[in-house]
Amino acid sequence: MTARLTVVELDEEVPLAASDRASRPRRSLQSAIFSLPITGFLVTGWAHRWITEDGFIYLRIVHQVGAGHGPGFNIGQRVEAYTGTLWVGILALADLLTPIRLEWLAVLLGLGIGAAGVTLAMAGARRLWSPAPDSALFIPFGAVVFVAILPVWVYATSGLETSLAFGWLGLCLWILSGWARTPETRLSTWGAVVLGLGWLIRPELVIFSTAFFALVVVLEPREGARRARLRIACGLLALPVAYQIFRMGYFGSLVPNTAIAKEGSSANWSRGWTYFRDFVDPYWLWVPAVLMLGGGYLPFALASARRTRARWVVGTFLACGVLQATYVVAVGGDYAHARLLLPGYFAICAPVAAIPATRRHLAALLVTPWAFAAVLTLRPDQYTSGNLFAHLIVMPPKQDLGKVTTSDWGWGPGGQYNRWFSGPAYYYQTSSGLRIVRVDIPVANDVHLPIGAFFGIGISAYAAGDQFNILDLEGLADTFTAHLESTPSMSAIPRFPGHEKPLPAPWIAARLTPPGSRPAAVDFPVLGNGLIPATTGVQFQVQVAWARAALKCGGIQRILDAADAPMSPKRFASNLLHSFSNTRTRIPADPETAYRKFCGTDIPPEVQSLLSR
Repeated sequence: MTARLTVVELDEEVPLAASDRASRPRRSLQSAIFSLPITGFLVTGWAHRWITEDGFIYLRIVHQVGAGHGPGFNIGQRVEAYTGTLWVGILALADLLTPIRLEWLAVLLGLGIGAAGVTLAMAGARRLWSPAPDSALFIPFGAVVFVAILPVWVYATSGLETSLAFGWLGLCLWILSGWARTPETRLSTWGAVVLGLGWLIRPELVIFSTAFFALVVVLEPREGARRARLRIACGLLALPVAYQIFRMGYFGSLVPNTAIAKEGSSANWSRGWTYFRDFVDPYWLWVPAVLMLGGGYLPFALASARRTRARWVVGTFLACGVLQATYVVAVGGDYAHARLLLPGYFAICAPVAAIPATRRHLAALLVTPWAFAAVLTLRPDQYTSGNLFAHLIVMPPKQDLGKVTTSDWGWGPGGQYNRWFSGPAYYYQTSSGLRIVRVDIPVANDVHLPIGAFFGIGISAYAAGDQFNILDLEGLADTFTAHLESTPSMSAIPRFPGHEKPLPAPWIAARLTPPGSRPAAVDFPVLGNGLIPATTGVQFQVQVAWARAALKCGGIQRILDAADAPMSPKRFASNLLHSFSNTRTRIPADPETAYRKFCGTDIPPEVQSLLSR
């Protein structure tokens, strides 16, 4: 009996081993095919590595966190000058645990997380096609469509949270593809936590988290559904809700300061359409869009008629990708070419990132000539015309690519752009942005030197160091400027999208100089396309007097205190309570109008004194 059993076992092992040997070449071929878009992402991303101006904003905040000053831009101020909460946390943790220079950490993490997103998207898309035979060969259709275009290479690094969005979306697809395999599969708690992270990566990615929540809750198995749904809801909402309470109490706002400065809830369809066309037209994206529908989405719909969950996962990614792009168009886009549209583009490509190599998908092969053209020749106007600001949308010039550290940019110790600093004083950046000027003026008691009034607060602020205070004249890192009302440009030169609230000179003088002083307009930067007309002499001093008085008005003072007053349990509770009204408050750019809106119709004594001269 023992001998017979031994023979049977040996006989059964033979075909298994033979089958395994036969499948090895196919698995090797599949791995090689899937490695192509991953390698493409890594190679092109590395070739276009850089840190953008806004990327250095993240790095300065990470340094503040590491120094124990909290997640703010200036010491002693609580302003949420970042949009990607989770990206700040990842960079801060990596900076704490590794000896690698922070600029390079941002580049390497962005590249690695983005590549992981492409990998997970292909793995998730392949799993969505289950129960396809294990021997089926898959081609990286949607992955190639995604990796083939220039902006993906540029924003694979850049120091921003863009690649983190790719990584998160790829991980979400992989999680949901496993959940979609059978109608009885339940989503794990950790899976729910991951699906809920959209709000912490970029606020508009809450579109995806909300849709994922609705999807898994509605399609949960009936048995024990109430308890399972409660568990999923708690897992998905735990981190976003916890951070939202922190944001409201610590910063006194419902949304990041950047969202207020850029008026993320306003509508500007015309400018947004220009932003959309600036992305779609140069790369002929309508070609892969049609091919993805005909060669990917439609065949999937026909092949998965009985697999409800899988179809809903694919439909959710497609719908959310379109919805996220629509939101970006609705709010007027951005000043950076394609950047805000890339997460939606990734989401549309992800469900068909890998498709079976069958006759049903023959149309997908037509993407090959487009992919070659995209990689080799298709470029935006900013590249082909030499006008880096075409359509008022910026694309980094070729000579900026490869610049990562402050030294690369000329802002290192002794660098050509870092020679302006000559000790504690007041500095301002000229309207052209090309020079930083020192001016010796009296400053208010609560102003800590050195301080700079800058239009660009990225690399200059990072290179200046944590102890150098910055008054952000565009409002991304200044709560007062962010809450200004935007007005039409004072010149024929329009403002860049997302940078439409340049702080008028009277407000700068009022915030930096002591009461009773008579500052000169020449000492404060002015943009020709500012919010109010520029003034000089006594007229300027009258505006400064109105501004000083307005800064003491209740509604304005409450916004300033939310950021500047010492933190305490009482302050946290007050910020939490007033976060709703703070977020809605907008301050007229004209100082007199602001005073009358928040204080009343009387004339402040300092103004009366000047008017009577």
